[in-house]
Amino acid sequence: MRSPAIPFAARWRPSLASTALITGLLLPTSAQAADSPLLQWLGTTTTLPNWQLLLLGLLALAAPLWLTVALYRRLGPAWRRYREDHFLGMRWRWNYKGDKPQEIRCYCPEDDTQLTYHYSQTDNEVHFRCETCERIYGSFAGDVSYVRGVISRQIQRKLRTGEWQTPQTNGAAAGER
Repeated sequence: MRSPAIPFAARWRPSLASTALITGLLLPTSAQAADSPLLQWLGTTTTLPNWQLLLLGLLALAAPLWLTVALYRRLGPAWRRYREDHFLGMRWRWNYKGDKPQEIRCYCPEDDTQLTYHYSQTDNEVHFRCETCERIYGSFAGDVSYVRGVISRQIQRKLRTGEWQTPQTNGAAAGER
């Protein structure tokens, strides 16, 4: 038995009947041209010439394939739709540039307001504040860039391990402190 990895065209051996059918219908000689059923059908008309109907039929078959390819290209891989999660008690959202999370922003888990931050150089700590409900979230070591780096690494870890696909039941994500 032949290996299934061999392309179909390399495995296919035309039979005499299929060769005769292809030759008789698609490749008529000049003597057969008038008698070819395909050419006779293409030459007849209804409201539209049959060749236009055939072209429309081919386009109708190609349209779903084209649409599927276009949607896949637009949406990209499934992991690119992972753009929100909960870390450190806050909701985080981001975009991607290549395969890296970019524009990482945090939001209040209560009212979805984008949080502001205050960085204390003396303590080397940052805390986040909601301007709507005035709740303060944590005191994290480092500046805002460092905290965003922590979140970026957590996002990348979830992408690597496949954990991003697991639905969250309590609004908190693994890796939260």
